[in-house]
Amino acid sequence: MGSAQLRSVTGYPMKIQRLFLITALLLLFAAPLSAATPGSYDREMGKIQVLSRAGRYEEAERLLVALARRYPRNPEILAFQGRLSLWQKDYADAARLLRWSLALKENSELRRELVRVESLVTLARADRLQASGDKAAAIALLEGPFRRKLLLDETGRRLGLLYLETGKPGKAHDVFAVLRKSFPRDADYAILSVRALTEQGAPRKALAELSALPPAWQSRSDAAQLKARILAGAGDLPASGAAVAAVEVGRDTTVIQQRQRLAGILQGADRAIGAGRDREAERLLLPEFDKPEGRYQAGLRLGRIYLAEKDYPRAAAIYRTLRDAYPKERDFARLHLEALAAGGSTAEALQELERQPRPLDASLLALRGRLLYREGRLEEATESFRKALEGNPDPGLRDELARAETARVLQIAARLAEQGDPKGAENIWEGLYRSKRESYESGRNLAKAALARRDYRRARELFDELAARYPAEQDFRYQTIEARVLEGDLPGAGRIMDQLAPDAARRLKSERPDLYYRVHRNNLRVTAGYYDYSEGRSAELSSGATLTRRVGAYTGVLAAGVVRRFGLTDTQAGLELYRGLGERSARSGYLAFSFSPDAQFLPRYTAGGEFTQGLQDVDLSLGLFRLAFRESAAHLVIPGITWHLPRGFAVGERLYFVADTGAVTGLTTLSWEPDHRFKGAYSLGVGNGTERISAQEDVRRIFTLSNRLSAEYRMDVAFSVGLELSHEHRQSLYDRRGALLFGRYWW
Repeated sequence: MGSAQLRSVTGYPMKIQRLFLITALLLLFAAPLSAATPGSYDREMGKIQVLSRAGRYEEAERLLVALARRYPRNPEILAFQGRLSLWQKDYADAARLLRWSLALKENSELRRELVRVESLVTLARADRLQASGDKAAAIALLEGPFRRKLLLDETGRRLGLLYLETGKPGKAHDVFAVLRKSFPRDADYAILSVRALTEQGAPRKALAELSALPPAWQSRSDAAQLKARILAGAGDLPASGAAVAAVEVGRDTTVIQQRQRLAGILQGADRAIGAGRDREAERLLLPEFDKPEGRYQAGLRLGRIYLAEKDYPRAAAIYRTLRDAYPKERDFARLHLEALAAGGSTAEALQELERQPRPLDASLLALRGRLLYREGRLEEATESFRKALEGNPDPGLRDELARAETARVLQIAARLAEQGDPKGAENIWEGLYRSKRESYESGRNLAKAALARRDYRRARELFDELAARYPAEQDFRYQTIEARVLEGDLPGAGRIMDQLAPDAARRLKSERPDLYYRVHRNNLRVTAGYYDYSEGRSAELSSGATLTRRVGAYTGVLAAGVVRRFGLTDTQAGLELYRGLGERSARSGYLAFSFSPDAQFLPRYTAGGEFTQGLQDVDLSLGLFRLAFRESAAHLVIPGITWHLPRGFAVGERLYFVADTGAVTGLTTLSWEPDHRFKGAYSLGVGNGTERISAQEDVRRIFTLSNRLSAEYRMDVAFSVGLELSHEHRQSLYDRRGALLFGRYWW
């Protein structure tokens, strides 16, 4: 059996397997830089790439399908879907998806890969036709790609052998002549050319061509067999020549038997691989891999098995051995590098690249740039891409260089922000955004910086622009709603939500349900409280209702309640009017009034207000109130400060100072609001007064220690329940302990 036949397997010949592996690995590894877009899109693509490299193709495909629904005509997503299909050996689907991607956005590198994938489709069809016995159709299918020199090696090999099998040795010789010229170091094509001349009936010409081959090629068993065949079948050649050939063939009998045994093992391994019995194939191949004569063929198959199983370290080890054993086969060095990269061994892949002979070709320089990009070494990555472009002025590489340069600028801005120079960072982002060189990441960072300093108008403008530029990126639409919520423009936020298409509204409820909760701020609160007193005093009972309603930029709060205390019963009505009441308004305030004209212990009226100024993560506030009791009045001053901490925590300090009596109480409150459904708080008050002034005796200077624990849980958008437990110690007067239960209806 000739070496050309030995190298042909049940699926694809060895060279086509190497081509497939390089194509699939190169496309899959190149995806992160060529397809990366910042933001939630980037996060989703990152997950897909991780799953793909781990071989979890079904999970990756599910995420891709979901992402494709959000970005139905995104060329990068389509290209990645094509890469997954290629990796799963669905060449026809891979070609379809790559064509679709290129129809939306031209990419010369992807265009070249499409040609290779389409050639793989053609070769697979030709193999199926040949296996079914329709050799004429297989020839017709291969002739076009051969003339266009597409995958010349594999199309030419198949076409030449088919011509020989169908009795067309003249055409076969023409094909092998082209292959000999294109691949002058390939002995197979030279020997096949001699075979075609022999079958054409030109023994003298065949013998002359055979004798001109290098001695090492002439010593091959298939060449010796051809020589014996020529001499034995040519009566006009000396008889001694046939005898010499017979001796040469006898000398190679052992080699022939070894090759036949290896061919049988390889065919058995190919059948096992085709049936999905990889372990069986591995058992057949590993012993041959340890032998020099079988290492090449067995190693290619083992590498393919380990890559399909996502065992990238073992695949890399196989290719490392093949690279060292066959240093002239540069494909093995590339496969080794790509296996390292696909397995996430970026540092090792870079080390291997540094050991490659210099100068690196354009493709290796581009690979180096991608590896450095992955490592965050953006300055080196840009330099590598520039050098790659010198040898290959590819628009795709230019795009990668531009992305790397932009990422480098963004990296500088991020470092400035980390080093406490937000202004410098914002200047860089502003330049990128306004020049439209990069508007996604820079615009998002500018908007986040505006949110951090509570410039909600600016944040809103930026998010509105980004949502218009990237309509498929729902995160920007969510952010523009949230900016309005933070500022307190709930009507504006509600209008945007009401205008969403049904699918977008369903997605918003699924991905950001908190916005629906936070926009619905109108509510009716009903309370009931019970407090027990020491010193034989009667218990305190309270009940009430509070209506909170937004009207334009203002929020009004109407309250009414009944309090029974010390055996007396008072009723009270109140009104509060808020301006700028957002979750994190830069500036807000309110006025408060209460009325109880016939009160016996409650203030007959109160009037006052509070102003709050936000500074980054700190709120400063100041409140002034007058409380008019039946026999006297009290004036209350309440300065405060609140620190907003990560993870929904906040710490507040407020000082309650009664100017008339000099009573002072400090109140520390730790609050926690981890999400839109739950909030809780604990307060501790210490001083010679109380923060809860509801009767005239509460303004007296008496040592007071108070504790309060409260929680509220929102079961859905419309309903919530809460509980407040409290204890207050007023030295020499009483201890007060009890609970307040409440429920709210939201709309």
